[in-house]
Amino acid sequence: MKKQSVYFTSQAGKALKGAERIICRVEDSRVYICNGYFLMCMAPSEYAEMVQPVTLCDPGNWIMYNGQRRDLQPDEYPLPKMMKDSAAPVEAEKGATLCEKCPISFPSERKAVVYGYYNQASRVSAFYNRDFISAFDPVCTLHAVSATGAAVLMGGQEIVGIVMPVRPSLSARRALLAWYAEEQAEGQEQPAEGKPDTRAAEIERGEMLQKITDQAAALAAAEHEAEQLREQVDKLRAELEDLHKAEQPAPAEQPAPVDQDAKSAAEIIAARFAELDGIKAVIRGAQTASPVIWLEGVTEHTADQVQAAGAKWSNKRGAYYVRIA
Repeated sequence: MKKQSVYFTSQAGKALKGAERIICRVEDSRVYICNGYFLMCMAPSEYAEMVQPVTLCDPGNWIMYNGQRRDLQPDEYPLPKMMKDSAAPVEAEKGATLCEKCPISFPSERKAVVYGYYNQASRVSAFYNRDFISAFDPVCTLHAVSATGAAVLMGGQEIVGIVMPVRPSLSARRALLAWYAEEQAEGQEQPAEGKPDTRAAEIERGEMLQKITDQAAALAAAEHEAEQLREQVDKLRAELEDLHKAEQPAPAEQPAPVDQDAKSAAEIIAARFAELDGIKAVIRGAQTASPVIWLEGVTEHTADQVQAAGAKWSNKRGAYYVRIA
């Protein structure tokens, strides 16, 4: 389907994918859709074309959290008011808020790719998530009064969105400032007759700034790569710890404690049977809680005495025994 929107791209819906939270409100025939980091104000037809395939919901007053949707309360998440409040400082500053986009992209501290914007008049330099900015058509202009407040996206005189800034690395901020300083140096006019020609110095300064920019961009890439290496090291360290734990020998089973009372009882009983003529008492399992006394040498003459003393006959072993419980 051909894109009918003037101020939004096909990225508008894709930028919402994977969002933990999506909020929607409808007011004055406009649909306000927000993921907590950027907010778009669009026509219902734009919503149906680009956003509804992602949310799978008609426009309305609802919030979707981890795929679970519920209706919004009347005063909950007043998106139209939030957009109006964010636009107020921009409207007060008039033209001093328009920011120019740097053609260089940078990695952020959270590994997202960000675009840098700069306003020469107010010296504002700010960075925004590439995926969110890409939701707005290049005809939109970005306006910001600070590096930490929400920026406003304008389509002509119409406010079509707001986006929160992200925190860049120090090298990214330096590279952005160096690039705009170089742009300003290259834009100087030819010297008037009779005035000193400073173009050679400006060219040299521009070359120096370009070198700084390249070095800053390389440093940003190195920082990003170092962060990835640190994560890999942490992952390998965790895997080694798991392997070390798995290789640890299981604790040896401790021998069952000796029941001294059972052992003493077995010795006493064995001594009594040994007093009978020709009988030998042998204790088996003396170190356990239930030792057994086996009687050897029992004859027909002593069998009655042995049985009277509590001994039992074992068909399997063909002998009398007494078990100490």
